[in-house]
Amino acid sequence: MGPIDLDRARDKPLYVQLCDRIANSIRRGELSGDARLPSTRMMARLLGVSRNTILMAYEALVAEGLLCGKRGSGTHVSSRSRAAGLRSIGLRRVIREARYPAHVLEIADRDGNAIHLNF
Repeated sequence: MGPIDLDRARDKPLYVQLCDRIANSIRRGELSGDARLPSTRMMARLLGVSRNTILMAYEALVAEGLLCGKRGSGTHVSSRSRAAGLRSIGLRRVIREARYPAHVLEIADRDGNAIHLNF
């Protein structure tokens, strides 16, 4: 995969730009199945963005079935992702595999801004 250029002046969020770049590289075969991507911290340092930007991009690509991640072994290109015939996976499975919080408490601060507590 070649250099990743993110344009902060564009209307498109940085994480979407990164998703597009990685997804295109996978579909063109520049990133082969089971190729390991840099850690979120390393990628954030390399691109000069926050780690949350990288996390959102990786999570979106996992939801699309292009990447897979396992705690402790990093994020890899899914061996099932191919240029043709990518099948979608259900939202329930995505939430379960992401270990989404079982309980969410929503409260508001004095200004009426929503605060979400996950536990």
